[in-house]
Amino acid sequence: MFFPVIQPIHHAGSAYEKSRARAEALGVLPIPEVTNEDVRFARPCRAAAQIVFPKDSEILEGFLGGGHWNLGVFLAYFFARKQGILRGCTNFAVLPDATKDGHTVVGRN
Repeated sequence: MFFPVIQPIHHAGSAYEKSRARAEALGVLPIPEVTNEDVRFARPCRAAAQIVFPKDSEILEGFLGGGHWNLGVFLAYFFARKQGILRGCTNFAVLPDATKDGHTVVGRN
């Protein structure tokens, strides 16, 4: 049985530049429709993630810049998705008013 060799692609530059190049290489991705409620939920999640994971924030911004997606739709998909064919990383943020001790909780795999 023959298995094709997949050649790795290496991008140079800052985290932003590498992430942007990756998004540009992917082209148009199918992102399921999201609701306004999903977008409202995702915006404070992004703000919390920027504080706790500043390096990941730079990666996200590069990906957004290279993908040319609608910001609200992409953020809702990234932080609040309920379905979709793009499986992979999970990111979450729980705002202080939803926790017992009033802290922001964020996580990712």
